[in-house]
Amino acid sequence: MKALLTFGLFALPALALIPTGAIAQFGLPVEVPKAPEATQIKPRGLPVPTATDLVNPSPPITTSLAKAYPEVVLFDDWQPQDMQPLTDLSQDAEGNFQLKPGLYTLEVESYSLQVGSYGPGKRSGYLPASLVENNRALIGRMLQQAAKWPDIPQAQIQTLIWAILSRAEMKGLSKELQATAKQLLTPEEIKTLNQQALGLIPADQKEAIFTNVPAAALTTVKAEASMRVALDQKKSYGDLAKIAVQSGNPKTDAKDRTVPQGRWSYHPNGFFIRYLPAGYSRTEIQIAVPEKYQVQRDTMGRIVAIADTAGNRIETDYDDTVTPLAIPDDPNLVGYAFSEIRFIRTTSKTAPPEKVTLANMGWTLMQKASSQSLSLPTQPRQMASQPFLIAQASPSKATDLEDSTDLKKTTPSFEGWKKRYKQTEDYQDVIAEYLKRWQTAKPKVQQLADLFHYADAIAAATDDKEWKQYKWLKEHQAAILKALQSETALLEASGQSPTLTFNPAQTTAVAAQKERQILGLSNRPYKP
Repeated sequence: MKALLTFGLFALPALALIPTGAIAQFGLPVEVPKAPEATQIKPRGLPVPTATDLVNPSPPITTSLAKAYPEVVLFDDWQPQDMQPLTDLSQDAEGNFQLKPGLYTLEVESYSLQVGSYGPGKRSGYLPASLVENNRALIGRMLQQAAKWPDIPQAQIQTLIWAILSRAEMKGLSKELQATAKQLLTPEEIKTLNQQALGLIPADQKEAIFTNVPAAALTTVKAEASMRVALDQKKSYGDLAKIAVQSGNPKTDAKDRTVPQGRWSYHPNGFFIRYLPAGYSRTEIQIAVPEKYQVQRDTMGRIVAIADTAGNRIETDYDDTVTPLAIPDDPNLVGYAFSEIRFIRTTSKTAPPEKVTLANMGWTLMQKASSQSLSLPTQPRQMASQPFLIAQASPSKATDLEDSTDLKKTTPSFEGWKKRYKQTEDYQDVIAEYLKRWQTAKPKVQQLADLFHYADAIAAATDDKEWKQYKWLKEHQAAILKALQSETALLEASGQSPTLTFNPAQTTAVAAQKERQILGLSNRPYKP
């Protein structure tokens, strides 16, 4: 299938506690420094913590990869263009964007939500997930409140987050950070954080204490201990970032997953979303909100028309004088020859529709209605730089294949059948996953597969001559993929009516690699 697919440094306001040289490091993974010297540390009121104290039984952030939104492997190659700024949409008092059909993007300030983990790599796969917290959603509210305080530098907010994660004593922070805490937190929250704070560990006691810390928690415990010392010593932001965000690539872990950069997911509020981090301090959000689309089928369940609400259509007639194609290795598939393909577009309410007709060209595969295992491929070879659209398809009916012909006789009518079939054969694992997730919606999964086959068929039937002469045909071919993507949205929604709202501060970007940072997002646009 021909591809239709098309995806630094910044300055912060100067602060008294942030040297100019350190600011240049903000947002980039750097080498991990040695822990600040603590030989002369003398506890000021807080006792030296034990190994048991250091392992937080109730960590502030409990989001994990297991809690990520459903992935949409079908869209891995989809790289939309011409996206609209998300800020063009209205927001309510809580910062929720009121979504409308279309494609949107917004680059926001993002934040490290772990101390001692590796920063995002150049090709790190990140998935969206709800921000799940203990501490009464403390950090999420901070990130949401940040939009109301645009004058607070991002570095100050990030430093306060690291202080909370490390259980540093709030009253021991710099005056500037204490002022920031009073703007973003309530007095009761600050009081609670002070009560939960841990003391510093003198250098001569570290080895004895760390020896009793479980190996799985040791990296985090050491980094948090170093962070508390650095905050107590009023170190620069650059020094804090070196402790919190490791550079390079972590060792592989059994819990790691292979997720490509830019994978789309389905948000439970009814749209598709993906996160594209650039370091830990800035993340691009991309959102695709479905529109309505209509898919029409004949009495045999074959697709005969796909139309949008503006009157643009693709219509297909089938040549039933050609015996259907049977695939020896897959009795669940059948091929039907087209007699005519019509592309119809409406340019205005007064002008007659424009039409391009292709006669006796092409054929499509289709799932047998009685199939118990569906040959659903995972990624289309073509994707459109257009919004997703919701398909409303009529139920398909069983197809009688007793008259399916021998391949030797039908190969001329079904040219390229081996290549076409190979595209459906390569992704059996995804088939099994779809059927497992949607056990009660097998007919809908079948319709999803048929739309993919139909998209393949229309692309194969349309050669370069038609593309050049009628450039708008690409948009019409893309309509099939819009319907394909929208069928997925309908399956994910499971009959529910989604709210179509989005609040970045209520979500996180979770890495497919266990040792990479979890990123929190704010409602504040990133400003280079």
